[in-house]
Amino acid sequence: MIRTDRNYGNIPFKVPLDTNGDQTGTAEATGDYTSTPTSFKLVPGPDETLYVCKIQVVIAALVDPINIFGYGSGAQLDKVIHPLVKKGDETITELAPGGVNSQLVWHLFSDDHDTFVIPSAATLLRYAFDFTKTQPIILKGNEGHYLSFDLNDDFASRTIVHFFFASGLKYKPYTSPNP
Repeated sequence: MIRTDRNYGNIPFKVPLDTNGDQTGTAEATGDYTSTPTSFKLVPGPDETLYVCKIQVVIAALVDPINIFGYGSGAQLDKVIHPLVKKGDETITELAPGGVNSQLVWHLFSDDHDTFVIPSAATLLRYAFDFTKTQPIILKGNEGHYLSFDLNDDFASRTIVHFFFASGLKYKPYTSPNP
């Protein structure tokens, strides 16, 4: 008999990162985080291992023109965005060494990027980081690993919104219904 449920094994996922790390928090990064730094996270469940193959950063700039050397239509960020793999408060891997303070830095670190202009509305910038060519980011829930984008600058005054997405495979071990 072939099992048709997908409650275990390798399960594809594509999720937004949010402030709680479990798709129950805020997903759009649009505020002033200078006094209260905020993290947008992906946290695996305690019995899950996530193999993150792709990360996408989408920036909706509600202003025109975009300053590629700055952020939104303004100057570079005063503080940088840190894309990190963490365990508790400890940084395991810094995905963009030194952090990101401009659209140009996102562009330099990304494997793929697109720009979409919606006349009289916004410009969407999409940056993709593809880890399938090297090695996926492995997040082990039982070891407390998680993916985090740490923000500590003012994005409200720049009239831009960030969205962070991750996709890959979630491994969940099979547990027998008959213990």
